[in-house]
Amino acid sequence: MTEIRRGSDELLKAYRAGGRPIDEKLIESLAGKVRDIDIHDILVKGTPKPDLVRAVFLPGGAKAAGALAADLLEDLNQQNPGLPAKISILTRGIPWPEQFKVEMELGQIGN
Repeated sequence: MTEIRRGSDELLKAYRAGGRPIDEKLIESLAGKVRDIDIHDILVKGTPKPDLVRAVFLPGGAKAAGALAADLLEDLNQQNPGLPAKISILTRGIPWPEQFKVEMELGQIGN
């Protein structure tokens, strides 16, 4: 019988272990996803290994923003399940109401 891994169990396991580090493999994968996208702002905290990454990407229109968010979520789920993540899609605003920005926060969400 195959063991079923529940997300809540993985999250509790990560919490009890002191959280999940943001490893180099995940950062390299994310960097590959956003290689051709404008990065508006990025913040990496934690020494010697990062435990918080915040970034704002400017992919363009709605389809590009949705595709980027889906790619980021898929990578996070495959590479580092249990890592707290928040991804928001917002309109860029005046003078670019038809463009969107994708805000990503990994690690210490809400801190």
